[in-house]
Order: sequence, then C-alpha cells, then structure tokens
Amino acid sequence: MPKTTWSIRRLREGFLKISGCRVDIVNNGREAVEALKRELYDVVFMDCQMPEMDGFDATRVIREQEKDDNRHHVPVIALDCPCNGGRS
Repeated sequence: MPKTTWSIRRLREGFLKISGCRVDIVNNGREAVEALKRELYDVVFMDCQMPEMDGFDATRVIREQEKDDNRHHVPVIALDCPCNGGRS
C-alpha cells in the first residue's frame, strides 16, 4: 500500500489488518515496483499521486514485468485522495 498522509495510511492499514491481511507500505511508485519484484501479493492498493513515480506509471511497469516474467496478474486498485486540503 503506498504511503499517503499518516492518518489515512493508519486507517487503511488498520482496516486491512483487522480483516486478516498482511500489509506492506512503500513511499513511492518505484518502491512499489521493487516490492512486487521481491514478493507475490494478492492485491495492490496503489496511490495515484506519489513522488518519484506515480501510481499510473508504476502500474504500467508492473504490468510489463508480469508479461516479461510470465507472472500472475495481480489486481491493482487505484486510490486517489486529495490530502492536501485543496492546495497545489
């Protein structure tokens, strides 16, 4: 799960853990791509707006790697949160 604001991240993490899920949190899209190289996941919750590599680009790279490595197609669920209070 990508990193968003601390309170939203903790809320999401708590809901998933209560449901019995193992949760790994990364700071940006590049880290998400690297995590998926190391681990097999059942689902990925991807923040659309992340530093270094956004969720859209990270998902494209993940799909290319799945195809190249003949790996299973992990569902990626896009998350978008205007967490900056309307500020640019």
